[in-house]
Order: sequence, then C-alpha cells, then structure tokens
Amino acid sequence: MKNKRLQTYQIVIFTLLLFSCSTSPNKSVALKGQINLFGLDDHSGAIVALYAPTPLDNSIVNLNKSFENVGVQISQETEFDHRLQKPIKMAVSDVSGNFQLENISPDRYNLAILKEGFSIRYFEIQLDRFIDLEEILIHQIINMPQTISESVVFRHGMQYHFPQSTIILAPVTIETGSILTVEINKKIDFYNNIEIKKTANHVSQNHVFNLHAEYWWLTSAFSMDSTVDISIEPSYYFDKINILSPEQIDLSHAKVTFMSAGINITAPFAIISSSYFDLNNTALVINGGSVNIHNILHKGSYNRSIYFDSKQDIAEEQILYMNNISKNNLISLYCNLMGLEMKNNFMISNGTGVYVWDGFLLADQNTFIANHTNIENLGSVATIQNNEFRESQYVDIIFGESRSKKADGVVNFNNFFGTTNFYFRMSTINSLIGVVSDIDCTNNYFINNNIDHQIWDKHDNINLQYEFIYIPKSIHPN
Repeated sequence: MKNKRLQTYQIVIFTLLLFSCSTSPNKSVALKGQINLFGLDDHSGAIVALYAPTPLDNSIVNLNKSFENVGVQISQETEFDHRLQKPIKMAVSDVSGNFQLENISPDRYNLAILKEGFSIRYFEIQLDRFIDLEEILIHQIINMPQTISESVVFRHGMQYHFPQSTIILAPVTIETGSILTVEINKKIDFYNNIEIKKTANHVSQNHVFNLHAEYWWLTSAFSMDSTVDISIEPSYYFDKINILSPEQIDLSHAKVTFMSAGINITAPFAIISSSYFDLNNTALVINGGSVNIHNILHKGSYNRSIYFDSKQDIAEEQILYMNNISKNNLISLYCNLMGLEMKNNFMISNGTGVYVWDGFLLADQNTFIANHTNIENLGSVATIQNNEFRESQYVDIIFGESRSKKADGVVNFNNFFGTTNFYFRMSTINSLIGVVSDIDCTNNYFINNNIDHQIWDKHDNINLQYEFIYIPKSIHPN
C-alpha cells in the first residue's frame, strides 16, 4: 500500500513539474556587438535600433508562391525602411563601439545601424538566444561631386550621396548592396554605360542576414539617419536619375523608393528586369525607344507609376511589359504615342490599370483585380484577349477618342467576373463621336448573363454612334 501511495505522489509531482516547465514564460534574450566606424578612433554615437519585421502584403506573397516567375519575391529587404517604423529598442555605441540590447522577447527582428555621415546598414536577425555580433564595419558616406569624368564603381556595403545635381560622363558599375541617396529636388544624369553587378551575400553570421544583398537601392536622402517615424511626400519634389545613352540599357536588381520622378530612360532600347519600385511619385519614365520590362513589382505610386512617352513613329518604338505585378498605383501604365504589348501580368487595386493614348494595345493573358478602371483606350487600336477581369470598382474597359484620333478594338475570349458599374463604356471628349466602328466583343464569359445595363454605348447616349457587339459564352473561354 505504501509503495502504491509513493508511486502516486511521484506521478503527481512529475506532472506538476512538467506542467510548470511547459507553461513557464519565455526567457528574454540579449544582443551585443561592436561598431567599427572606419577611419575613426572614437566609435561612439552610432544608433543601433531594433524593429519588428515589416508586414508583407498577403496578396503579393500568395502570388509569389503560386507564380514564381511573375514580379519579384517580396521580403524584408524589399519592404523594410526604418523611416516608416518606430524602433522597439535602441542602444548607442560607446567610444570603443560596444553596444548591448537587453530584455528582448525571442523572435525575428530587423536591425538598423545609423550614424550621421556613415553608411546605413540593415540586418535581419533571428533572436532565440544571446547573440554576439562581434565587429560591424561601417564606412563613411561618400559625397559625390557635381561632375564625374572617370569610371566609377558603386560598391556593396557603401552609401553614395548626391547633395547636388550630378553629371556622370564615364562608365558606371553598380553593385548590389550599394545605396544611392539623392538630395530632394536634385538629379543624376548618366551619359555612359551602366553595368549592374550582383556581388552581395545575404548570409552574415550567427543567424544574421544582410538586408543589402539582392538589390542596389536608390532613394531620397530625406531623414535617412533618423529613427523617427516620418511621412514622406515625394510628389512635391523632382529628385530623379536620367539615363541618356545612344546604346542599349540593361537595368536590373534596383530597389527604388521615395523618388519623385524615379528613373528616366532615353535610349534606343532598354531592358528593365528583377526590380522593385515602391512609394514613388513616378517610378519609371521611358522617353521613346523600344523597351522590355519584365519581372518587376511596382506599387504605391502617387501618380503615373510607369510612363511611356514618344513623339516619333510608334511602329519603331514598342513596349513589351510581361510577368510583372502592379498594385496600389494611381495609374499603373500610361502609354502615349507608343505600342504596348502586355502579357501575363497582375494588375491589382490600381486607380487605372492601363491608359493608352494615341497608340495601340495588345493585352493578352493578364489578370485585373479590384482596379477602379482596368483599361482606358483613347484614340488607340486595342486587341484585348484571354484576360481575366475581377471586381472592378467602376468599369472594366473604356473606348473613346483622344484629342485627334478615334479608338477601335477587339475584345475576345476574356472572363468578366463582376463589376460595380460597367463592363464596357464608350466615351466622347470633343466633337468626335465614339469609336471607328462597333466594338467586336464576341466569345467572352460574363458572370452576369443580363449585362445590357452594364454596357454604356449608343443605346444609352444619343451622342454616341457605336455599340459593343457581344455574344457571351456560357462557360469560361479560357
């Protein structure tokens, strides 16, 4: 009997101990390291700030998982900017560069190291135990002169500041992991070749990952050394870079943020790929020439996100826009006097997805989701086929004249899954009437079989002469 009672007590004690262990709160962890301000004996005054990870947009994350070849993969490197968040903990280095952060809940964090006059450094860190970062080398910011006549390399781990407008006459190499900051209302003019070189590495040490690896970063210099949560209004300024070349331009692995006029390219042919644009007034301006834009993500533009402009023969200036993601831009694509071919893109929650003026449009196999207006085709010839339109907030497709031309087009083999107001709408601006002819809208699928009230044409407006001729499909054509 005694043995049985003893066994019972042992079982109870063991259970209590097990329960107390499993429900005990997580222990806090700490982080320490040493800042080396290159070239100085006094390493004090560097701010080491710890931030919660920037939330990633779930819709883009899901696209990244389902369509790996579309857009770019978002991550802390693309999304984190210390100017947009408040730190949860901070420390300041002493004269020897030592710092320590304590009482931190185990989790994943972003770490920013800021010192006026020195290059900014970002890291992503998994803090599940005490970590000693040891030495972190920080280089001084290099202030660029007004004119650069010799070849220059923008190196990874370094920050280059343009305090005034700068002309670069010599060839340029830009390494991933480098940072170019432009003073408000200033510009950089490139008049020679640009080579993008992928050199940086994500992995650092001790569960620490370098957040300057996949991209070179072009951004406004505004509040770069501040830890205060700020509001940036890039639309008030004109900071930008101009790339002017008589030869082909290959631009890749760029992260462009908080620029007013973004990147302006004037070249006979340009390729822009594997790049990320966010919170700019305008991200890209293409001044004529042919261009291939693929595998980019551009979002959050306050104005026209990508602007194609030409005053020449559109037959010689073509745009291929393929495998991209566009989200939350006022106008995603604005095309003037050029031919635009867009294929296999995702256009999400933009004011206007595509605006084509006096050119021509081929839209094939794209997905439009929750835009106010998906396609606005003025004075242009459009072929719109094999696309999917979902949840538009105003109208899916507009046809109308520009100042000098009428529009025409074919809309075939598309899926329309609901709109707040109109599937199709004719528009008239001046004395010109509607479009060149009736719009061929056969072989499309409409989730709403009674769509007459969701088409605006000559039956609804006596000032219009033409109508949409539609024979809907009862099943999805694609």
